[in-house]
Amino acid sequence: MRQANLTEISPGAAFFDAHCHLQEPEITDSLDDIMERWQGIGGGTIVCCGTREPDWRRVLEIADIYKNVLPCLGLHPWFIPDIGHGTSGAQDLDNTGYASPMALKMSGGGASMTPKMPGSGASGAAEFGNSFDCLDKLEAMLERLEAILDANPSIAGIGETGLDLLVKDIDPVLQERVFMAHMTMARERNLPVSIHVRKGWDRLMVILKKTGALPRGGLIHSYSGSADMVPMLERYGLYISFSGSVTKQGNKKVKKALASVSPDRLLIETDSPAILPESPCRLTGERTSPDWNMPDEVSRTSCRLTGERTSPLYLQGWNEPANITMIAASAANILGVPLSRLMEMTWQNGIRLFSLG
Repeated sequence: MRQANLTEISPGAAFFDAHCHLQEPEITDSLDDIMERWQGIGGGTIVCCGTREPDWRRVLEIADIYKNVLPCLGLHPWFIPDIGHGTSGAQDLDNTGYASPMALKMSGGGASMTPKMPGSGASGAAEFGNSFDCLDKLEAMLERLEAILDANPSIAGIGETGLDLLVKDIDPVLQERVFMAHMTMARERNLPVSIHVRKGWDRLMVILKKTGALPRGGLIHSYSGSADMVPMLERYGLYISFSGSVTKQGNKKVKKALASVSPDRLLIETDSPAILPESPCRLTGERTSPDWNMPDEVSRTSCRLTGERTSPLYLQGWNEPANITMIAASAANILGVPLSRLMEMTWQNGIRLFSLG
């Protein structure tokens, strides 16, 4: 395998974090330090996705302060029930007594970490789906989202939105209704969409066959589907984005899926502050274990960019954009390409998707 050399990267290319959540309370107070570390590893553009109405304003504020941040706004399927229980609008959901959504995702999206929803249980989602008042609230929230999109031309995309059928307390029909509304917004405004999917691949394909490809496409974030699904998603103009799960040594499904993605459809992301990647190096820059199967130069490059600069957030278990070097190094190793090539490829793909070129 050819060794990686960062000096080979074309001028202007940089790391591109295709999906994260800088607005989350675990990291949002440390953004100056986070951005300094991002610049230190050659970071370029960061895509910051809102997940519910109370965080949309913060996403826009972050993008206004840090010009390399692209804002996207949407309603994550986990937070659909909040609309029907009086927790939309200006209220800070993280002060309602429920765990931060990013804390719930730290397992990398496993079923055991599904969120506890307000009003969930025997009647939670069913009550929502049968309540005209709640549906009216949801429609009003979606109308507010449309108004914000129209008033802020700097918004780069729609999402995070999607389908999560691992969460049993949220009506899947209602999830599809909200997702379809987001897809319509993206189509009407010629924006890409950032899509969350867990155990909803069949329904996603049904929706895509019904709606057709979006003009600007979109991305499946933190991809967890099969390798066989990849070409079908690509036919609908979607990019496939991989997170810290590619750094986990035993995750054969994700690695097989990664290898099946077309070079012009591949993206990488941190999903910060969730899905903390496994580092190939100790704090001293040494390898974590002798069976880490990575070429010496790739390993040393990743360790130089990450291991020796491990942040307090990493030690606390929280992710940040600078950790994309670990994801990039692992992806390069899986694909058998130089790290410089992986970096340039994903940079160009991100620029194309979000029309930055």
